[in-house]
Order: sequence, then C-alpha cells, then structure tokens
Amino acid sequence: MARLNTRAMSRIIRGNDWVASEAVHIHWLSGEVQVSVIPREPIAQFTDSQGSLRYLDSHGIAFHPLNISTKNLPSLHFAVTSADNQERLQRLSSLFLTEIPSDILASMTNLSIRSDGTAELQTSIHTPSLTINWGSIGENGEFSSKARVIRELLALPVNSKIISMDVSDPTSPTVH
Repeated sequence: MARLNTRAMSRIIRGNDWVASEAVHIHWLSGEVQVSVIPREPIAQFTDSQGSLRYLDSHGIAFHPLNISTKNLPSLHFAVTSADNQERLQRLSSLFLTEIPSDILASMTNLSIRSDGTAELQTSIHTPSLTINWGSIGENGEFSSKARVIRELLALPVNSKIISMDVSDPTSPTVH
C-alpha cells in the first residue's frame, strides 16, 4: 500500500470528463483504499460539431454520455462559429437552464442558442407546441419578468391556440 500513488490515481479519475469530483484515501490502520467519485449531473444534451452526443452540466461544462436516461433532458442547438463561441454559448445555456422557472423548464423540448446570445425554445407547455423567442439570456435575461409574462399570456383564453410567443421585450410581448 505504501507504493500506491493516490495523486496519480486521482489524476487518472479526473481525466474522465464526466467526473465532477473525486477523492482517493488510504486508511493505513484498516489497510483499505477508499475511492469516491461524483459524476456530473446533466441538465441538457446536445450534438457537438463532430456529431457526438454530449451533455451539459449546471456549470456549463460539456461531457460525454454515460449510462444516463436522457428522456427528460432538453436538447440544445448552438449557432456556433468558433470553439470559443461554443464554450460561451454552453455557459449561457447553463445560466438559462438553471435560472428559468422549473415549470417552463419541465415543458421545454428544445433550446436553440444563437451566436448573439439570444434563445428560442420549443415547449409542450400547451397544445399545440409553443415556440418562445426568449431574446437575450445574458446577465440581464429578466428571467422572472419573462416567465411571468409567459404565464399571464397563456392564461388568457384568446391565446389557447397560439403557436409562437416573443418575450424578448417583456414590456411588449407578441403572440401568433
């Protein structure tokens, strides 16, 4: 046991992009080696520029799939022009998915993030499917006011058959 290199073991474990954290401990008195690994929790899925399925965690970190059920994960689509832009859009997506109210997130089936940092989402919040142009998802994404406007518009009987909504300016929303 004295020859076990716990730092090297930790480095190898951290080399897997799905690992959020790890710990390797040697318990000298019992003669046991304890290895703890905490996987990343996916909040969305997307296809990268090479056509591979990837997941996104709440910190905007992309990782390769494990044996995880993805049936309730929204799909992301990025308008990517460079690797730097891809990482920026991943961070914005993570912000969006962690800030958006849970009832809207639960109904989201698809999220498209454009290179300018604006979002459009497909939801099953009502029938027929509803497309919502969210607008900017930067730091001033106005999550609570936009969510309130969405709920208020959907509560109106006249909007029961709408197929699209634009809340990019929550003070002047439009429906179609």
